[in-house]
Amino acid sequence: MANERSLPGWVARWSASALLAWSCGAASAQDIVIGQIAPIGVPSTPEAALLNEGTRACVDQVNRQGGVKGRRLQFQATDDELQPPLVEAKFKEAMARKPIALVNVMGSAVLGTLLSTKALDKNDVVIVGAVPGAEAFRNPGHPRLFHVRSGDGAQLERILTHSHTLGIQRLHVLYQDVGIGNSGLAVLQEGAKRRGDVTITSSATTLDPDVIAEAVRQSMASQAQAFVVIGFPHFMADALKRLREAGAAQAVFGLGYLTPAHAVKIAGVKNTRGLGLTQAIPNPNGKVLQVQRDFQSAMRQAFPQVTEYSSFHLEGCMGVRVLVEGLKRVEGTPTPAALARALHAMGEVDFGGFRVNFANGQVGSVWSDIGVVSESGRLMF
Repeated sequence: MANERSLPGWVARWSASALLAWSCGAASAQDIVIGQIAPIGVPSTPEAALLNEGTRACVDQVNRQGGVKGRRLQFQATDDELQPPLVEAKFKEAMARKPIALVNVMGSAVLGTLLSTKALDKNDVVIVGAVPGAEAFRNPGHPRLFHVRSGDGAQLERILTHSHTLGIQRLHVLYQDVGIGNSGLAVLQEGAKRRGDVTITSSATTLDPDVIAEAVRQSMASQAQAFVVIGFPHFMADALKRLREAGAAQAVFGLGYLTPAHAVKIAGVKNTRGLGLTQAIPNPNGKVLQVQRDFQSAMRQAFPQVTEYSSFHLEGCMGVRVLVEGLKRVEGTPTPAALARALHAMGEVDFGGFRVNFANGQVGSVWSDIGVVSESGRLMF
């Protein structure tokens, strides 16, 4: 996509400090403070900067429309620099601003650290929106961690359903031997066992070139009718490239953390064409749904130079909209505890074609789809 392809230059033009300094005007005592932790300025994770852009666009939109009950949202992001040892310090930095909530937090290291150190028990804050959607962060999860998007489990189940529709009975999973890869394989294996209509084989790999080469060799020898690649975005793009270069003509599916632009950059347009990517958010470039039109209006105001949008843009916006809907329902002075209660109590909310409901738990949406990368490198669904 156009904006994704230009992202490295965008990151170069805007330093991490410039990104983090962004806010909605001068702070006042009446502002509602919210924050974000994500590797926003790291070129190898362009999806974080896109998520941040969508967040900022919709914060700006809310403030233009009068804020929440007349109070502005004051937003500031913290860049964890993709360095796990920095997570605790960065979280303390974010908490020093006394936010009522963190929105659209991104990173396995961040989420894993916050849960393992019980930071959400020790600090008065709510998280609304989190990436990735690995089941390990959702089951059992945490009562102050609200997942807006459907999880990896729902999206991988969608691959199994789609495979059944296509008559595919043999899937081979090429996965990175990390949390997201291992949990993703487990979901597919469990789903296949329950359905009884597909056989799952698999190859695990690290990032070591020799190990990857052997895993690809095993994949090609599996006689699979289609492949699923699971891991961090760069790994999925590289796995796609290697499979295609090894002669794989079968369908390849991956998780939607991999953007089409990132895949094209690593694997090339030819190898990316036809790639199926799971989606947890509606098409950000569509025009049919009200949620799409509202989001695009926000982006045009905040980033008029961007003419084509990523699902991470829309996901960032949805995190803000869900947060605001909860804040509107808080009686009196908003607090994190009151916000958490309001999110649960508000029931199903239709944001114009995208529904969220926390009445029965911490996961708001079950929406999922599969998009296919076109010859031009666009995601179509």
